[in-house]
Amino acid sequence: MGRSSGKHSSEPDGSTEIRLARADGTNSLMTFDELNQEAQRTNLVVTCVAAHTTPPVYRLVDVAKQNADAYRRERERKAGMLEQRRTQTTKEVKLRAGTAENDANRARNQAASFLEQGYRVKVTVTQRRIDPPDSAKKMLERFTTLEHAKLMGEPRMEGASKHVCVLAPDKEAKQKKDAATTT
Repeated sequence: MGRSSGKHSSEPDGSTEIRLARADGTNSLMTFDELNQEAQRTNLVVTCVAAHTTPPVYRLVDVAKQNADAYRRERERKAGMLEQRRTQTTKEVKLRAGTAENDANRARNQAASFLEQGYRVKVTVTQRRIDPPDSAKKMLERFTTLEHAKLMGEPRMEGASKHVCVLAPDKEAKQKKDAATTT
């Protein structure tokens, strides 16, 4: 065909009449030799679209552009899959109710980082009997006030000693902050 060396078994001989389907939607009848000359002149590759029709239908294709478009579509598809995986993945931060202030701040910053990356965050605070009764709830409240977080349901108890809440990234708050920083 156009740039190929040698004849393929599906190629007609040079005098056979074929139909050329152009990119703009027009069709024209020509011989296979004329098609090859046009392919060389336009620096495109001849591709058979429908070999079993009468006359056979061919198209001139820019292979480099076609490959670049396929590569771009694949990259966009993978990026979409990554974003979907992030929104479905839940990271977990575990603490005790009596955790020191600086360690609690580190865990809070880690949760904020996960939320900014687009992950959901499950915060689990374990309360021991010797801890004050409301200390676990106070610890959870510190996480629910994160800047880019929205609470998915109310904080709940799991078992007798675990307080749990799930936070999701608040995209509206992030967009407002981004808009405020750009102006």
